[in-house]
Amino acid sequence: MIAGLLMDNSVLSGLALNEPLPGRQGSAASTDFGNVSQVMPAYELRYAVSENPVASHSREMTETAATEYALNAAIKVAKTITLTACDLLLDSANTLAAKTEFDRRSGA
Repeated sequence: MIAGLLMDNSVLSGLALNEPLPGRQGSAASTDFGNVSQVMPAYELRYAVSENPVASHSREMTETAATEYALNAAIKVAKTITLTACDLLLDSANTLAAKTEFDRRSGA
């Protein structure tokens, strides 16, 4: 549900996002985000900082993240997240749908 809102809002923001990979559930990274997603609806949004793939945690990523391309992408991501937050906060039907989906997926 939240993923759908984010995908819709990414179009409005001009952010090119790919559909999630089939069968992919989260990332292999260890973060506190996993703890949060255990108790409330959440979505991990990943986006490109360049037109070509760049290895995470590398000098190339450090350099790429400081480019105009990466800055423009970050601004579009911020707009996308802001629009999605507005959709959730201003429309109780969206909030309820997100909670219902979370409860169904978590077995609550």
